[in-house]
Amino acid sequence: MISLYGMMLSTTENLYEEEIWSKLSDYVTDDHDRILFFCGRPIDSTYEDEAYSNVIFNLMKLMPLKGCISLTGSLNYYVGSDAYKTYLNHLTQAPVVSLSVPIEGACLVQCDNYIGSYEVCKHLLSHGYRRFGIINGPSYSPESSARFKGYFDALKEHDIHDFQCCEGDFSETSGYEQAKQLLLHPLDAIMCANDQMAMGVIRAMKEKGLSVAKDIAVVGFDDIEQVRLLELPFTTVKQPFGDMACKAFDLLKHNCHDDQKVPAQLIVRESCGCPKAFQSIEHEEQEKRFYMSKYSQSLHEYTLTLRLRSSFDQVSSHQQLYDVIDEYMEKLMGHELHLCLFEDRRQLINHAIEFNWPTRMHYAYGYRNGKRLDQQVFPTFHGLPIEVMSVSDEHAFLFYPIHQNHILYGYMVTDSNTAKYRVFTSLKGKSRQR
Repeated sequence: MISLYGMMLSTTENLYEEEIWSKLSDYVTDDHDRILFFCGRPIDSTYEDEAYSNVIFNLMKLMPLKGCISLTGSLNYYVGSDAYKTYLNHLTQAPVVSLSVPIEGACLVQCDNYIGSYEVCKHLLSHGYRRFGIINGPSYSPESSARFKGYFDALKEHDIHDFQCCEGDFSETSGYEQAKQLLLHPLDAIMCANDQMAMGVIRAMKEKGLSVAKDIAVVGFDDIEQVRLLELPFTTVKQPFGDMACKAFDLLKHNCHDDQKVPAQLIVRESCGCPKAFQSIEHEEQEKRFYMSKYSQSLHEYTLTLRLRSSFDQVSSHQQLYDVIDEYMEKLMGHELHLCLFEDRRQLINHAIEFNWPTRMHYAYGYRNGKRLDQQVFPTFHGLPIEVMSVSDEHAFLFYPIHQNHILYGYMVTDSNTAKYRVFTSLKGKSRQR
């Protein structure tokens, strides 16, 4: 008997969420368990056609999930906590574990935001800095509140009550815009409630000819991979997203109901004004090889992407489409890819939250380890045909809607290893157009 667990994601195309679903995918190893990642966008997003992608979450209403993990802080941005809780109740009656942001009636796994921000502020104070700027996250966010309180208490202990503070929305753009206002004041250090906004601060400083650390120290929160690639090593607070997701899965699997708090970790590098840490020649060479390998892989995937786009431009039938997908799955050494389409070809999405998936879907295309699988009609509540899901060597699957604006054709499913390839992003987009 297979046990299905779900996780709701707001995207799979940034490194922050990739760390979450990638680590949880590797963590789920029991042959009787399957973790299904439903890959939508923030609920009721007002950005372009993002809201239509939320229709993928409605599949959960049909599925016998034993539990669901919600990446709440990324999903409830436009609707707030109360409306999001109502929406979750509409999707599933299974137990829910929320990451980072509390939901009434659900278990919570969160990072210790207060201690993390308190410690990074204390570290800046140890440098002798007295003039501070703070870019906090949205005022309604519990994470923002906890992080601000950590900064505030640390400053208060050092009798610093006068500082510049503004509110961003956790995006790089907001960090950039708020930094332009902060930089009108004399500052020693800028503390950002996340790394994305800190990257915006660094961009604004460069435009003004200011140097990070030399002119103004800059720190963030999260330790996302982008900041690990900055020219000047970046001081931040590591939020162990992957570990939090694994702990949430354990709560569901073992039917536990206790909230969990995961320690944050201060990562001291150079953007705070600290000298460069000594690293052995061997360690530096290992880091160089790691990033050169990533660069080489990215270049290879970029080349494949260009070829993929050219191949899709010549597609004029479903059969040709499937042949092209076969070819690129082989080149990627991808494991599994499945297309589940409506029997009547397409449906209109009038409102993503209210959309109801049909009880039967057409399994139009299936690829597993170099072999094409047979087409069939199957009950939607399995997610995939039961003989496809039950005999798979994979324990983690990602579900994506196939749509163009409000026109929905079905959904695509792939294993987590295949989803890590950047070429897969292009393949998803081109499949929508065909």
